[in-house]
Formats: sequence, C-alpha cells, structure tokens
Amino acid sequence: MRNFTILWLGQLVSTLGSYMTVFALMIWVWQTTESATTLALVSFFSQLPRIFITPIAGIIIDRVNRKRLILLGDVMAMLSTLAIGLFYISGSLQIWHLYIAVALYGSFGQLQTLAYSTSIAMLVPKEQYTRAESMISAVGYSGAIFSPILAGSLYPIIGITGIIIVDLLTFIAAFITLLITQIPQPAIAEVTEPETTWQSLTFGFRYIASKPALVAW
Repeated sequence: MRNFTILWLGQLVSTLGSYMTVFALMIWVWQTTESATTLALVSFFSQLPRIFITPIAGIIIDRVNRKRLILLGDVMAMLSTLAIGLFYISGSLQIWHLYIAVALYGSFGQLQTLAYSTSIAMLVPKEQYTRAESMISAVGYSGAIFSPILAGSLYPIIGITGIIIVDLLTFIAAFITLLITQIPQPAIAEVTEPETTWQSLTFGFRYIASKPALVAW
C-alpha cells in the first residue's frame, strides 16, 4: 500500500495543477472569443483522440512497461502545458494551439490512465482494493471541485502565467513520486501460438459474437 499511496499523492497534486490550468485557459478562451462553440470545441478535441486510442490502449498497456507509460503521460502533459505557456508569454497563443495541446493530452492521458488503473492490483493487497479505488476516485473529484476554486482565486493575482508555473511544479512532484515508486510488471504467460495484434484487437468482438446471450434483448 505504501508504493500506491506515494504514487497516488503525486498524481493528486499533478491533477490539481492540470485542472487549474485547464480552468484558467477556459477563462482566457471566453475572454478572447466570447464563443460557447469555441469552448465546446476545446472539450471536443480533448475527447476525440480517446475514441481512437481506447481500442488499442489495452494492447499497448500489455506490451509496454507501465511505469514508462505513466511517465510518458506526465511528460507529454508537461510539454503541452509548457508550450502553451511559452505561446502565451510571447503573445502568440492561438485557439488552435489549445486544440492541438488538449488532443495530445487526451491521447497520452488515456494510456496513462489505463496503465495507472491496471497497476493497482499489483500495488495493493487484495483486501485494500476498495480503499484504493476510492482514493483514485478522490483524485478526479478533488480536481473537479478544488481546482476551479484555486484557479479562480489565483487568476486575478498571478494570471495564466503563474498558474502554469504552479502546474509545472506539480508535474515535478508527480515525476519524483513516480521515479521512487516500484510498479511491478505482470507476468507474461507463455503461449505456443502468440496472438497477432489484429487478433488481440478483435478479441472482445469475437468473444461477444461467440456468446449470443450477451447481445440478446
């Protein structure tokens, strides 16, 4: 449980920082465009890549080191935030920059989330599963509840630049906790005929097709 708690603390702090940046940028988008459509498009582009990533995410998680995937998610989020910050400071930030940034964040964030959630069973004892799941849910809820309050309070004082700096500092905290945490890799079962990528990708569909009761009305 100790390793999980350390990793959880880093992800909690990082999530709070990321949600603060998102909220501050939403304020900037509205002040710049006063367009509800533009705000909706930011959310649209953050979710769109997940549609294409999700079907193959499981295959990637099973074949790539999970700790590296979680770290990759944090790195891409940090780089996206840093790029937005540099564009903003230079006065050249455009709306389409946000579309690209949130799309990248959504793509790698989906892999990170799955790698993180599938590692829980190997980080905590079975009797602590419920507690661990509750703690993970608390991360999302804390970000959704407290980040707007913090961002709204700090925005008039330190602006987007200050909030982005705070976010980058939270990424550092997440990196440190991730680096010092051991995340075990699941044992790979030996099979005589390993599945191809296509077979792995279509396994769920083939399984459902072989069980008519699953799709019965």
